[in-house]
Amino acid sequence: MRYGERMITVKYYNVLFYMPFRVGIDNLKVDCLMQMVDESKNLRMRTIYNWCQMQHVPLKMKFKYRQDYSIKVNIWNLYSYCRFIWDVQRDKLRTIWMGIFSKGNVSRE
Repeated sequence: MRYGERMITVKYYNVLFYMPFRVGIDNLKVDCLMQMVDESKNLRMRTIYNWCQMQHVPLKMKFKYRQDYSIKVNIWNLYSYCRFIWDVQRDKLRTIWMGIFSKGNVSRE
């Protein structure tokens, strides 16, 4: 973490979202994020991820095993986390492929 940044951590079941915000500059973004987390009854990993993408907030995610959950719940949450990471990577690749193979980019000689 650089000088002038503060790290905000959002916990979503077993997944921790780490987001650095610039002190004094990103205060409005922090307030909006906290309001979204506090008021949302249907908060999902995708919602947090999409918000960070739209606001250009760097994001790191980490799965953490929790002792207070059963092994079955931890495994299910790990599966959900891995599936989410897979979907995000697939969407990024799809965007790249669409840019490469869209009309006008492929030469027909």
